[in-house]
Amino acid sequence: TAATVRLYADAQHPSRMSLPLVWASRSDADGDGMPDLYEATYFGGYTNGIAYADIDGDGQDNLSEYTAGTNPTNSVSALRVHANSDGGSVTISFETVIAQGPGYERHTRIYTLFTGPDIENGSWQPVPGYEDLPASGTAIAYSFVPSSDQELFRVGTRLE
Repeated sequence: TAATVRLYADAQHPSRMSLPLVWASRSDADGDGMPDLYEATYFGGYTNGIAYADIDGDGQDNLSEYTAGTNPTNSVSALRVHANSDGGSVTISFETVIAQGPGYERHTRIYTLFTGPDIENGSWQPVPGYEDLPASGTAIAYSFVPSSDQELFRVGTRLE
């Protein structure tokens, strides 16, 4: 949405300056969960993005990429989780991305690290102390000593 703003020294005397003003909106004309400004930036129009398509072929659909703060048109841009072992302990880490740019106005990206017994049963539980963490633009790391042969983790993101 655009408008023109005229600045006035007082109500009687208009200044000589007029500025075009474009303000951000959370509008989502097609109701797919991706704001119009985000779709216009990455897909060339307010309703051109398809939420559940994966146009860059990286395994993440466009709506998930919006939520994670990755570029839906670049397969190299992805939320990556790393695991490193020093022999006795394991460290899980991932970079956080601050919510900024077109479509992210007044949003905060929140991360939660989850653990679960297996991928199929859906009983993922937040790791204590690693839930509802606001993005800071830095890495989040969780170190632990494995208690079984297999420990599964996933990272969840959401926008508030």
